[in-house]
Amino acid sequence: MTPHEEQKIIKWSRNLSDTVQLKLHLTNDKRSDQLRMFCNELSVLTEKIDIAENWKDSAELPHIEVIKNLQYFAVPAGHELDPFLEALAFKADNFTLLPKVIKDKIGGVDKSISLRLYISQNCAHCPRSVRDLIRLTIENELVNLEIIDVTLFRELAQMEDIQCLPTVLFGDEFRWSGVTPLEDIVEVLLNRDPSAFSISAIERMLEEGNAIRIARMMIESEVVFPEIVELMTDDRFVIRLGAMAAMEKVVEKNRELASKAVMPLWANFEKVIEPMQIDILYFLGDAGVTENIALLESVTSGNYREHVKEAAREAIESIENRY
Repeated sequence: MTPHEEQKIIKWSRNLSDTVQLKLHLTNDKRSDQLRMFCNELSVLTEKIDIAENWKDSAELPHIEVIKNLQYFAVPAGHELDPFLEALAFKADNFTLLPKVIKDKIGGVDKSISLRLYISQNCAHCPRSVRDLIRLTIENELVNLEIIDVTLFRELAQMEDIQCLPTVLFGDEFRWSGVTPLEDIVEVLLNRDPSAFSISAIERMLEEGNAIRIARMMIESEVVFPEIVELMTDDRFVIRLGAMAAMEKVVEKNRELASKAVMPLWANFEKVIEPMQIDILYFLGDAGVTENIALLESVTSGNYREHVKEAAREAIESIENRY
């Protein structure tokens, strides 16, 4: 701990109204020593922090428990010291700074949910995500948060394929990389039914490369998300490509379900540029039924350029071969 950090802790502790107790869970893991050293320094610098050690002879990983639903698998120094101290102050004074709209929403969570937030001491953008998510845990004890340092627990980061910081994980389906608006995360936590996600939440998932996860959700719920159909003709190439990839996966697993996107997508055919028209035609070839052949024939006989007509002819051939 640097002299600057020591002075920050001393100054911070003067504003505490009550003593804060932390639980330090220690195991035979060698990283227990680093966590213990940090906590011992805290208790030396201020009498307002009481450290309760809990030794476990198990394969569990060592961590600091701030409250029952907030655990630090990290030494919260460097950029992470300030949000850590703020969390202790929130605990002592029962005070949060969530906007009312988010506070009301997160209060509606009635089932236990678990989040994992990957950070590092040197990440300048991580403290914002730490602050945001900690406030959720304080507002609702059913929101469980593990804050994990990628340097200290490198094997966890590798196992979960963490590529950038900060990264938030919710189960195996949802991943947010970079600083993410708290509203987007709360929306996903509240709407267990993915068909209720807003278009911004779907866009975020596509940007994160989660097209296959979206496809899986559509297949499991047997619903084609209208937002995905809309984004299949989005001006942004990455978004459009992700939406197409999601629907291609649906075609592969459940062509009947994918065919439900044909007519809503066709409704946009005349409104979009040629490359998007060709994408639509290829999708019709993959997911269309015999009734859709008339749509494709209107292209082959219409006032379109030859490469568009050729895509329509290939789509017709694909449908005819299948049926």
